[in-house]
Amino acid sequence: MGVITTNSTPFCDQKFKSLRVYTDFSTHLLCMVAYNIASYSSFLFSKKAHQFFENKSFYHHVAAEKILTYIYSSHNLIDFSINVREPEWKELFSNEESTLTNLVGTKTIDLWLKRSEVAADINKKDLKLTVAHQCFGMMLTFNRDYLQETQVGKAPFDAIKAISHKYRNGAPNEAILAQIFFRTIKEKARSAPLTIQKADLAKEERKKSLNRELTYMEEAELLYPILDGWRAELQQLVMKELGIESDGAPYFGLYNLKDSPIEKLKSLLDEYPDGVYGVELLNCKNASAHALSLIKAGTLNFLFDSTTGIFRFDNNEEIAELFYKISSRILTKGPDDDQFRLVITKICTPI
Repeated sequence: MGVITTNSTPFCDQKFKSLRVYTDFSTHLLCMVAYNIASYSSFLFSKKAHQFFENKSFYHHVAAEKILTYIYSSHNLIDFSINVREPEWKELFSNEESTLTNLVGTKTIDLWLKRSEVAADINKKDLKLTVAHQCFGMMLTFNRDYLQETQVGKAPFDAIKAISHKYRNGAPNEAILAQIFFRTIKEKARSAPLTIQKADLAKEERKKSLNRELTYMEEAELLYPILDGWRAELQQLVMKELGIESDGAPYFGLYNLKDSPIEKLKSLLDEYPDGVYGVELLNCKNASAHALSLIKAGTLNFLFDSTTGIFRFDNNEEIAELFYKISSRILTKGPDDDQFRLVITKICTPI
């Protein structure tokens, strides 16, 4: 819904941009208010209807915020993105399992379940569909889509513009499935208890040797290599389902927002050669807070942030500044919450 979403032409090539954005904003704002009223009105007689209309309202609330992306980043913007899924009307009368089946198909789900047996004990009932937080799945499918376009001979910018419309309205169904499976595999992985036990044992031994509690940095240096390797193995399973894989070992970098790490981030980006990268933001609890796509192609750099859009940059300093802004926005404030890590993985298609 909305005038921005009417065709597959990337937003950067559309005419009457300001008019489109402000009309789009008004449309989503009206829908948000209408569904919010419906949500409150249905609260007493149907919890399912209440949740359904609340989710619809939330989607339009997020979609209305595209106007902020346009106001602050229009000069770099290629197209918008939303990492929220708008519920379809038929979901009001169906259960969660059938909704997921309708989105991606029974055969696809059964195939993913069969291949996931090597790592986890999961079934269809374990696959929980959510409205928001599809960033990891969207990052993977965006990189996959881009690689497919370049393999048929398209230049980087043309490849980006060819796929940008797919993410304008929210997460594609395949991205939703990838997100669900990665989350479920992590929760149900047979290797999880042993990994956690190994990390806990290492922590207790270090505390005994030092005779004190570990600082955040000490704990990070000790435990994260254990947990990082486990996480990377599970991510590979999901990537394989999408027809992509990692090219080499991931880079793990520890940063602090209080140190204004823009220069450090720029230096890091300067070291990376051209390629397609998945960038994961981990908070101080080593939990994934966000995921983005970074594409370096000669003098052009592209960044896909599923919560705002696809951007073009001429230098790494601008990307570093955006990384810093995203980290400041995503991370909650509390003890040690200024600490964060970037996990950068080069992504390619199997040879």
